[in-house]
Amino acid sequence: MTKARKQDWIKKSSIAVLLSTSLLMFSHGGQVVAASATPAQVVQLANELVGSPYQAKSSGPESFDSAGYVAYVYEKLGVNVSDSISGLYHSGQAVDKQDIQPGDVLFFHTSSGASLNYVGIYTGNDTFVYASRSQGKVIAKSYSSVAKNLAAARRYISSQQSEQPASQPENSQDSYPSEYSAKVVNFAKAALGKPYQYGANGPDRFDSAGYVAYVLGQAGVQADDSISSLYRMGQAVTLEQVQPGDVLFFNSGSGASLNYTGIYAGNDQFLYASRSQGKVVTQQLSKAADRFAGARRITPADTVKPQPPAGGNQGDTVSNPKQPQEQDQAPGAVLADKIIATGERFLGTPYKFGAEYPNSGYFDCSSFTQYVYGLNGIKLPRNSRQQSTVGKQISKNELRRGDLVFFRSYGSSSDRITHVAIYAGNDRLLHTYGSPGVTYSKFSGTSWEDRVVMMRRVLPE
Repeated sequence: MTKARKQDWIKKSSIAVLLSTSLLMFSHGGQVVAASATPAQVVQLANELVGSPYQAKSSGPESFDSAGYVAYVYEKLGVNVSDSISGLYHSGQAVDKQDIQPGDVLFFHTSSGASLNYVGIYTGNDTFVYASRSQGKVIAKSYSSVAKNLAAARRYISSQQSEQPASQPENSQDSYPSEYSAKVVNFAKAALGKPYQYGANGPDRFDSAGYVAYVLGQAGVQADDSISSLYRMGQAVTLEQVQPGDVLFFNSGSGASLNYTGIYAGNDQFLYASRSQGKVVTQQLSKAADRFAGARRITPADTVKPQPPAGGNQGDTVSNPKQPQEQDQAPGAVLADKIIATGERFLGTPYKFGAEYPNSGYFDCSSFTQYVYGLNGIKLPRNSRQQSTVGKQISKNELRRGDLVFFRSYGSSSDRITHVAIYAGNDRLLHTYGSPGVTYSKFSGTSWEDRVVMMRRVLPE
């Protein structure tokens, strides 16, 4: 430990002892163990620092090396530990590899086993968090992927077990607006670092809507795993009203579409399954505020349950969630919602003219509509001109979710159809083209509206 860091640590240790003596107890080995800190608090703070920069011989608050990161987390919770790997290794209580619990500190050696190389905090669900020199920041990583290099584990807080399982989040009425919101945030953080995968809704992989639906489900709220369905749940709140546990929605930057969704965790942080980063990550809300498209406060009262079969007990049903913008009670509305939810699973899938999905991994505009409608029992021909002969023609003022809209080429004066899109409601088109791939686009007042050739309804009336 450098002299400056050692003096700073001694100073912080002295203050902590003076202020917190009543909160500490001693283990049989004479090592300080915090009675007040809990594994859930360690895990929460450890996860909140994901993304912070790595810097050698740094113990925060802006940057960390691996030992400095562990020391910072524990010191913030009133537990004074060394900010060197060897110091950490020679304190606390040894933990058997089979008994590792969230909040425990893990020590790893090099592949040769000759030395202790780095240290991190186990956060549960096969994940630990540490300051990575190679990646230049604090990251979450799969424990099983490096378990063969585990040298030891140590416990620095009371080993007394919570009444809840280790994977069950503890709730704090002091930190969160409600017990439920605390559950949402803690379940959201428990999935940090899990891989991103199109159409996945957990427990090991997620897309953005699947991640939110999974977290809400863990907290006791049944929700459909599509962005549009989530956007129609609960109560709308403004950016200024956002509280921990609220569900956030973001557009693509142009304001024309809902692109991804996440969960606000407080302190200007939200969590979401990021396609570009390939995993569940944290991000500052203030840095994404220009793409903020809305927020919903979803509670257990908003849970979605399946409707009973015809003639079933209507007393078992739950009323439809509140709609933020438009109401559509047409007979085909339920099927339309399923089609839109299916289409959303492929947001970002790249475009290639003539491509057939899933063999190629690409869509063109008509193979997208054909595939999405086909998954919901509606057979469409292969190309857009053939699709324009199916169903019945309608006018714009008759347009509903799930209808097909057909377009001419940009700048063309002919009515030759070259593109097809799904009308998704709220003045949005769900379709694929060019560089964005599968995306949402605004309809009215855009070149898309100027290029419309016809609209057709292919869903049952």
